[in-house]
Amino acid sequence: NYEPYGTASKPLFLDAWKAFEDKDCKTAMKKSTESLKINYINFALHTVRSQCLKEAGDQSGADRELAIGKGLAQSLLGTGDGKSLKTAYVVVTMGEEKAVLANLGFSEEQQSLLTDNGHQYDSISGHDEQGKMQTALVNVDALFYGLAKELQQGKHP
Repeated sequence: NYEPYGTASKPLFLDAWKAFEDKDCKTAMKKSTESLKINYINFALHTVRSQCLKEAGDQSGADRELAIGKGLAQSLLGTGDGKSLKTAYVVVTMGEEKAVLANLGFSEEQQSLLTDNGHQYDSISGHDEQGKMQTALVNVDALFYGLAKELQQGKHP
């Protein structure tokens, strides 16, 4: 099931992340397993799982989860550089859009939707830690496709 807006997986992600921050790897592993069943491409959760498996003495499992997380992150960040519409990052979930911004070192302060040649893009701007305004362009075609599919099925994101 494609879940572009994280309606079901985000609360589980937040629970897993909080448990991880609280050093409760048992809960972090349980919640991350539930979340990844819905949204396997959340690379942050693979990193959480890697750390918890390492702490439990399962180096092989930790290495596997770390490799999955790194591969997913590289795949996402390798889709573009976000500096132009032609080189926009391509995301399939809202979580990926947030991950791109985190990697670039800024949070969304302004967002506008652009349309070009039949494609949809988010232009997202915000200040980095040095106070400099940054902008990233993100292709959100998949999110619009997912929304249209949910609306056709009578679901709302």
